[in-house]
Amino acid sequence: MFIDSLAFDDEKLTKQFFSSCPLLERLVITNCEFPEMDLNFSFPELWEFDLVKCSGSSKNGRQSVDSKIILCVPKLQHFLSNDYMSRNYHLGDMPSLVVADLYNNYELDVDDDDEAPEIDTELPAGVKELYVERLNKFFRVVHNVEDLTLSCLSLEFASASIGSLDIQPLQLHNLKYLKLHTSLSRNSMNAVTNLLKISPNIESETHQ
Repeated sequence: MFIDSLAFDDEKLTKQFFSSCPLLERLVITNCEFPEMDLNFSFPELWEFDLVKCSGSSKNGRQSVDSKIILCVPKLQHFLSNDYMSRNYHLGDMPSLVVADLYNNYELDVDDDDEAPEIDTELPAGVKELYVERLNKFFRVVHNVEDLTLSCLSLEFASASIGSLDIQPLQLHNLKYLKLHTSLSRNSMNAVTNLLKISPNIESETHQ
């Protein structure tokens, strides 16, 4: 199922809509609005889930930090999100996950000759800890992934996240393809080093 450019403004009807399609195998949602509502995607047969450029803004236009996106998709193989860091995702067990792609629209205004700034210094107080916590949850779920893409923003916090995980030591034994959107900042470079250390079977690493 492909859904594009729709505004879902009634939480009850939205839940009814998605629950009426229990046997979905593919769900791609782009450019949609889900203002101030929790989303629960429970699909036992779903193998691909993409959520791209969707807004969870409240009525005042600000992104809602409390609304949840709950995924119960045990057969998922492909997960793509461009707002994982800024949204409250609750990820269930995904033992079959092969591809995980976190890209973000965050852009740095940096001249070619300038040193890349640390993104975490530009974020409000408390947001850094929140992002590390969310990446902790992400790495716990995707530890079997084979193809991993990390955005510039998520990479900034990957090093701290890997170091703070209670799964010791974290190993991405199945990871073969690593794609990184890096700002070349100190945090990003530390994250790249740590990721390579815990990924002994890497076949390809790409920087963008």
